[in-house]
Amino acid sequence: MSEKNEIESAIEAGKELVKGKLVLESDTHSYHVIPKGYEITAIDHKKTVPERKKGCRTFVSAKSFCSYANKHKVVDETIIIADESRDIVRAIINDHHRGGPEWGDFQADLKLEKSRQWKEWTSHEDKLMGQEEFSQFIEDNRPDFMCGGEDENISAVALTQLILDLEYSANEILQSKINTQTGERVYSYSNEQDGNASFKMPKTFTLAAPIFKNGDIFQVTVNLRTRMENGSARFGFRIDQKDELIEKAFDGVCDRITEGVVDDKVGGNPYPGTEIEVFRGCL
Repeated sequence: MSEKNEIESAIEAGKELVKGKLVLESDTHSYHVIPKGYEITAIDHKKTVPERKKGCRTFVSAKSFCSYANKHKVVDETIIIADESRDIVRAIINDHHRGGPEWGDFQADLKLEKSRQWKEWTSHEDKLMGQEEFSQFIEDNRPDFMCGGEDENISAVALTQLILDLEYSANEILQSKINTQTGERVYSYSNEQDGNASFKMPKTFTLAAPIFKNGDIFQVTVNLRTRMENGSARFGFRIDQKDELIEKAFDGVCDRITEGVVDDKVGGNPYPGTEIEVFRGCL
C-alpha cells in the first residue's frame, strides 16, 4: 500500500469512529461524544507556535516582575493579587474582564523571601540565653544595630558590656526595679570593691534591617529581657510590633509594584497609560 493510500485509509477510519456521534455547539460551548476507549489529545507541541500565551513565571526581584508584567499586560484583563499570608504577589495577565471570561492561566509570581537579618533575629526571639551565648549572638549581629540619633540607641558593644557587668554581679544583686519613666531595669548590688552600687539595663535597643530580602530598611525596636536564675543571669528579647512591621514591609512592596506596573515607571512598557487593578487577598 502506498503512503497516499495509508493516509486516506487513516482518514476514513477516523470518520467511521465519529460517524453518528452527537456534536452540540453553541456560541460559548462545544460538546463532543467520544467513543469508549478513545480520547481527545491536544497536539499544541506539534505547532510552530502555541495558540495562546499561558503558564506561570516566578520572580524574586520586584523590578524583574514589573518588567515582565509590563511586557505582557493586557488592557482590562490583567490584574494583580497580593497575598500577604503567603508573601506572594501574582499578576494574572489574562483574567476575566468586563467584556467576558478569559482563561486566567497566563501568570507571573513575585515570591518574597524574608531577609537574612529578619530570619536570624526572629529565630532567636523569646529564647533565654546565658551570658556567653547571648553576647556571641549580639557580636555576630552587630552590623544590624542602629546607634546614635535623638534616642541615643545603645550600641552592640555597650550592650555586651552591660551583659558582662550583670553576669559578673549576679551573685551580689540585692534587688532590681523598673524605672517607670524610662522602662530601664535598675539593679542594685553590694560588694567590698564598689560598696553599694547600681547599674541600668536598657528596656530596648534598635535595629536597622530589611524585612524582605533586598527590601527597604526598617527601624526595628527590640525589647530586652533579663532574668536571674540560681545566681546566674539569663537574657532574651522580643521584637516590638513584629506583625505591623511585616505588614508595612509588604505594603511597601505592593506600592513599588503599583508604581512599576500600574504607573509604568519601572521597566519598558509598550502600552503606556494602561491601568492595572491591584487586589489584596488570598490566592
